[in-house]
Amino acid sequence: MIRPTVGFLTAPDRNRPTRLPGFFHAHSDQSGLSLFEEAQYNGVVAARHALALGG
Repeated sequence: MIRPTVGFLTAPDRNRPTRLPGFFHAHSDQSGLSLFEEAQYNGVVAARHALALGG
Protein backbone atom coordinates (compact mmCIF):
# COMPACT_ATOMS: atom_id res chain seq x y z
CA MET A 1 0.00 0.00 0.00
CA ILE A 2 1.29 3.45 -0.84
CA ARG A 3 2.01 5.92 1.92
CA PRO A 4 0.85 9.40 0.83
CA THR A 5 2.85 12.45 1.88
CA VAL A 6 1.75 16.06 2.12
CA GLY A 7 0.55 17.24 -1.29
CA PHE A 8 0.33 13.73 -2.79
CA LEU A 9 -3.42 13.74 -3.41
CA THR A 10 -3.38 17.18 -5.04
CA ALA A 11 -0.23 16.78 -7.16
CA PRO A 12 -0.99 17.76 -10.79
CA ASP A 13 0.97 14.80 -12.19
CA ARG A 14 -1.31 12.28 -10.47
CA ASN A 15 -4.31 13.15 -12.61
CA ARG A 16 -2.53 13.52 -15.93
CA PRO A 17 -3.97 11.04 -18.44
CA THR A 18 -1.73 8.29 -19.74
CA ARG A 19 -0.44 8.88 -23.25
CA LEU A 20 -0.63 5.24 -24.31
CA PRO A 21 -3.66 4.46 -26.51
CA GLY A 22 -5.79 1.63 -25.18
CA PHE A 23 -4.17 1.72 -21.71
CA PHE A 24 -6.43 2.46 -18.75
CA HIS A 25 -5.42 2.78 -15.10
CA ALA A 26 -7.57 0.86 -12.63
CA HIS A 27 -6.09 -0.14 -9.30
CA SER A 28 -6.77 0.32 -5.61
CA ASP A 29 -4.07 2.92 -4.94
CA GLN A 30 -4.98 5.20 -7.83
CA SER A 31 -6.98 7.55 -5.64
CA GLY A 32 -4.49 7.46 -2.76
CA LEU A 33 -6.85 5.48 -0.53
CA SER A 34 -6.57 1.71 -0.62
CA LEU A 35 -10.23 0.87 -0.17
CA PHE A 36 -12.36 -1.71 -1.97
CA GLU A 37 -14.90 0.94 -2.94
CA GLU A 38 -12.20 3.14 -4.50
CA ALA A 39 -10.71 0.20 -6.42
CA GLN A 40 -14.13 -0.84 -7.71
CA TYR A 41 -14.96 2.73 -8.76
CA ASN A 42 -11.65 3.14 -10.60
CA GLY A 43 -12.28 -0.14 -12.43
CA VAL A 44 -15.73 1.01 -13.52
CA VAL A 45 -14.35 4.35 -14.77
CA ALA A 46 -11.60 2.57 -16.74
CA ALA A 47 -14.13 0.16 -18.25
CA ARG A 48 -16.40 3.01 -19.31
CA HIS A 49 -13.48 4.77 -21.01
CA ALA A 50 -12.57 1.55 -22.83
CA LEU A 51 -16.16 1.01 -23.98
CA ALA A 52 -16.43 4.62 -25.14
CA LEU A 53 -13.48 3.98 -27.47
CA GLY A 54 -15.24 0.98 -28.96
CA GLY A 55 -13.23 -1.58 -27.02
